[in-house]
Amino acid sequence: MARKITVTFNDGSSHVYENVPENVTPAQVEQKATQQFGKQVVNIDGGRATKTPQAAPTAPEEDAITSGYAMGLKDPITAGAQMLPRGLEMLTSMGGNYPNVVSKFFGSEAARVDQMAQQEEQQYQAARAAQGREGFDAQRMAGNIVNPANLAAGMRGAQLFTKAPAAQAAATGAFAGAMQPVTDTSEESFGEQKAMQAGTGAVLGPAGSLVATGAGRVLSPLVSQAEKTMRALNVPMTPGQMMGRQGKNIEDFAQNLPLVGSFISNARERQLFQFNQGILNNTLRKVQEKLPEDVIGRDAVAYVQRIVGNKYDKVLENVSMTYDKGLSGRIGDVISKSRLTGAADKQKLNDELNKVIYSQVPVDDSIRGTVDGTLFKKIEASLNERISRYRKSTATSDLDIADSLQDALKIWRDELSSQNPKYAQELKRINAAYGDLTVVETAAAAGNATNGVFTPKNYQSAVRQRDQSRRKRSFASGQARGQQVSDAAVDTLGPEGQSIMGGRVVAQAAGIYGAATNPYVAIASVPAVAALYSKTGLKTLEMLSTKRPEIVRRIGEVFKKRAPREGSITAAEVMKEYQRQSSMEGAQ
Repeated sequence: MARKITVTFNDGSSHVYENVPENVTPAQVEQKATQQFGKQVVNIDGGRATKTPQAAPTAPEEDAITSGYAMGLKDPITAGAQMLPRGLEMLTSMGGNYPNVVSKFFGSEAARVDQMAQQEEQQYQAARAAQGREGFDAQRMAGNIVNPANLAAGMRGAQLFTKAPAAQAAATGAFAGAMQPVTDTSEESFGEQKAMQAGTGAVLGPAGSLVATGAGRVLSPLVSQAEKTMRALNVPMTPGQMMGRQGKNIEDFAQNLPLVGSFISNARERQLFQFNQGILNNTLRKVQEKLPEDVIGRDAVAYVQRIVGNKYDKVLENVSMTYDKGLSGRIGDVISKSRLTGAADKQKLNDELNKVIYSQVPVDDSIRGTVDGTLFKKIEASLNERISRYRKSTATSDLDIADSLQDALKIWRDELSSQNPKYAQELKRINAAYGDLTVVETAAAAGNATNGVFTPKNYQSAVRQRDQSRRKRSFASGQARGQQVSDAAVDTLGPEGQSIMGGRVVAQAAGIYGAATNPYVAIASVPAVAALYSKTGLKTLEMLSTKRPEIVRRIGEVFKKRAPREGSITAAEVMKEYQRQSSMEGAQ
């Protein structure tokens, strides 16, 4: 059976609870009333004697958490209740130009809601003070962050700006900022405060998203094939590169800051050296060799040329090839199988084969002869030279000749391997190493490759230049020799010295530009930056970021996926709570 209970507070006010179940005790009623109104209960009729007013009891820790969390969940509702009658007032009065009975009603409703919001805030803060929980309200902020209205705004922002994460974060932050009650409700300040709330959220949204994305990438690393490719080359990522595009932009800009910038630049320079060494070691790995640690630039290229050349010469000393009618016929077949249609073009191809092969091989009357390693290498080099020359032409017939000479070279190499099975695999590896080396040589010879140290952009350009396919079709489809590595390097490390404007803009949006350029902040940051960007620091970060239990990786994936929403909301809510506390301190 339900009952009615009247609760009296120490300020003389009272409240009636209707339909209270019989099994609810007076102590439970007192606890609920204290939490709800922030006042001391002095009397509960129907089972509780009047007591002398005294200091409000301190609620248990979990009650304060529940109260703050609930207030955080309610804040957007209160904010919406404040904005709705104002919007209706403006609508029914034609923008305030034609006040009428209806618009005045909505205006009075706005004032009533404002008064309720102000009273509720005062009661809530009084209750917190009574519980000894003054200061930053983490529980209320948590309620704000997980509020369904804010999360729905984040989802809508993601739908509107699917290809612009920064816009997603700004829109979500602006909405989260605006969905906060205004407790200073004078008419001249409501609009200003609401605009300030939205503007602050819009600015801090991208910063929160960046932090959440960075946390996600640290918890769940190796998110892209490009990063995996760089790690396979033994090229460590810097902290900014691990955090994605925005983090990398900030790091690009930070290289130009006083004191700390040199540590980042030095780390990037070491990274470029490691990229070069990784490419060259990939080449040497095919012939079971490795580059010395202290060799870089032109010296490193020369070292690889010498090693691969020596390996090839050693094999050629032990092989030979019989040249007969069968081999001569297969080489001659490339003419009939070519795309060439005119007799003159076919004769031109035949003349090339005669100059490079037929006239070079000593044969007897039965067209039979022996090709030793030295002659084989000479003919191979001549074929490569002519193929490269014809590839540079724009004439279709010249490109067709290049294709046919490429077919002849394949027949020439395959025959050597077929007649020397003991060295077939080694020849295959050496040919692959030579192919890689031609790309490296082109990259190291680029005009801006200082001392032979090539950038990712140099290497990518060399990959395209050395693509022997017709009209660079292999490069166009992403299948050229070395292209997976070159594309990955440009994507993760950046092509070369980039403009710092992108980093400056992101840094300003994140609110760190002013702090970062402050000399006192820079001086304080030196030890941390120096340690983080040192060889040991980057190796430690690499180890921490690549070895994660599966559950941690999954958490990281959630962080990255939801960063534009929860990250931007969190940043906006942190700033709102800071502003709320600042205003309270200013009023004291």
